[in-house]
Order: sequence, then structure tokens, then C-alpha cells
Amino acid sequence: VAAAVVRPESEAALVAVVQQAAAAGRNLVPLSAGSGVCGGIRPGPEDVILDLKGLRRLDVRPDEGVVHCGSGVMGRHAEEACNRHGYTIGHFPSSIACSAVGGWVAARGAGQLSSRYGKIEDICVGARAVLADGSLHQAWRGDPALDEWVGNEGALAIISEATLRIRPIRQGWTFAAFMAPNLRAGLAAARQVVRQRPVASLVRLYDPIDSRMALSRGGGGLIKRLDQLLMAPRLARWGGDRLMKRCLLVFGWEGTGPAWEAMRRAA
Repeated sequence: VAAAVVRPESEAALVAVVQQAAAAGRNLVPLSAGSGVCGGIRPGPEDVILDLKGLRRLDVRPDEGVVHCGSGVMGRHAEEACNRHGYTIGHFPSSIACSAVGGWVAARGAGQLSSRYGKIEDICVGARAVLADGSLHQAWRGDPALDEWVGNEGALAIISEATLRIRPIRQGWTFAAFMAPNLRAGLAAARQVVRQRPVASLVRLYDPIDSRMALSRGGGGLIKRLDQLLMAPRLARWGGDRLMKRCLLVFGWEGTGPAWEAMRRAA
């Protein structure tokens, strides 16, 4: 339980809150959508949770190739807004429906299609942030400050807005899937395919246990015993590597036609 929860509705209000907290010696715990699972938003009894979901600016600029997103904009909403203009951000974490852009940037997130579009530090070309003294700053790609803010998880700065690169949407998909004899062989194959052109947008390698779960039908098999496996993760991993061994490897290219079909055959 925190001492308080504050939700500023503007950058000016955010600046005021940080200044007041600094004057009072209060710790601030930034919160976007709360999808994090690493304890980064767990407050102490004297801390103040700074709920950033009130920062909802969303401005798609196709002519500039960017979208301006407030920290509180949900990831799916940002992507859908770009899609309506024929563009994509290209950042698809598993939590896209329940995570916000501010959390993407603050946690230095990766997505399902990072092999093509890059991680969020590659997609984020600029940001606005409030420092510990309550001063508001802006930084663009090439500025060391932006490198410090991306991934700082609220320890050095509170990100109020991010400018993300957008790209035209490609139509259609070409997929290929394989069973590698073990994890080491799967990694080697993934490296080789990633170095080809056009680069695979989707590269996903499952370990032996996840492979068995991904191929399960009707929620049976290992899925029913998932809670038991998680009680002893090291033992489960050891057993998967030595008993199950085989790993599912999936590739996907955005686009259809001869070039992408050739890539599928090459893979």
C-alpha cells in the first residue's frame, strides 16, 4: 500500500507533482498500465505512485514518419491509430493490449517483430521527460540524454511523451515453421536465417517445454501441469533439455509473392 496515488492529466501537472515530491522528500513510483512482472512498480508505505495514464496525447504524423504518444497511451491504441493511416509502429510485445507506451520506453521493451523493426530503443527517436528536480527536458536521437532515459525505469527521469518511428504496413504474411533437434541447433538456424534478406520480421524459438506446450491441442498435456513445472523451474528446464530436446522454430516475413516465397524455401 502506497502513501498516495496521483494521476496528472498534463505535463504541467506532472512537473508540479515532481517538484512537490522533491520538496517533501517523497519517493515517486511511476506507473503506466501496470503490466510489468518484475516488481518495478511495488511501492513502499511512504512512496507516492505516479499514475501516468492521464498523459494521453496521440498524434500520428505520416508525413514526418512518426507518432507522438503520451506515456499513458495504451500500446494497442497507438498501433491502431497508426494503422488507420496505413502505418505501423512495429512494436508488438505480448502485453500490447495491457501495456502503455511510457512503459515500453522506460523498460526498454522488445516485441514479436523486433528482428525487423528493432527494439523500442531503435523505434524511439525522441522523448520528453521530467527530471528529479521537476525540470522538463526534450531529447532526440543522437542526444546522450535519450539513451539515458530509454530503459531507466523511472530512476533517472519520468518519461511524459515519446516520439516513435512508423513505417508503411506491408500486406500479407509468409510463414515457415520447423522442429530443431535441440536448442543449440535452433539458435544456429535462427542466426543464419536472420542474416538473409529480406530480413524475417518474426523469429521465434521455443525451448523444449514451451515447444511441447505450443503444440498441445485442447489445453492438455503439459499445460495442465504448468503450475507444477513452475514450482521447480531448474528441474523442469533440465528435464526439457535432456528428455524432450526438440524445439519449435517459427519464421515470418511481412509480404507475399515470389521474393518472400523464395525466402521461405531458403529457410
